[in-house]
Amino acid sequence: MIDSLKISSPGKIILAGEHSVVYGKKALACSIGLRTSLIATRNNSNNSNNLFELEMKDLKKSIKLDESYFNEI
Repeated sequence: MIDSLKISSPGKIILAGEHSVVYGKKALACSIGLRTSLIATRNNSNNSNNLFELEMKDLKKSIKLDESYFNEI
């Protein structure tokens, strides 16, 4: 079982056609040199409930979720 997962995604900028993609039309987009990262860590040390901590260092935010949250999605 995986205890930790780190993902990263480049930033993007839409130069033209941002709303047109809703109607199946084309847009002009490109990636930029900024990235957003997310680190997901399982923490089941203190009790029987499995807790996941989602840490977004770039945004200076952290969220703790119980495993049951993922079963409801």
